[in-house]
Amino acid sequence: MLKINSYCGVDCDQCPLFQASKVKGKERKRIQLEAQKNWSKVLSYEIKEEELLCLGCKSNVKYQKCMNCDIEKCCKEKKLDNCFECSEYPCQRITAFQKYIDKNQDYLFKEKW
Repeated sequence: MLKINSYCGVDCDQCPLFQASKVKGKERKRIQLEAQKNWSKVLSYEIKEEELLCLGCKSNVKYQKCMNCDIEKCCKEKKLDNCFECSEYPCQRITAFQKYIDKNQDYLFKEKW
């Protein structure tokens, strides 16, 4: 069975911030700088270096923008491991998020760089 390691279904292993958090030194810095450059384009604001670590949304160390995630809040309120378990799936919230990810995946995910 497939293990989904996020509330929204994003594969954390493909996220550059998650990858950077698992390595040290020059490789971590290289990944973080590339993520900073690419994500700043998508988000239209300059991402600070201290924001560039994440161990996944189910941890206490997560990307700043994910701290107030509506999808995470919804799953926690409904006591779900991820939104695909929900009887209301796909709702407007996850549909909008998936469209955003699809539109911006060339900038968001390291495998696309």
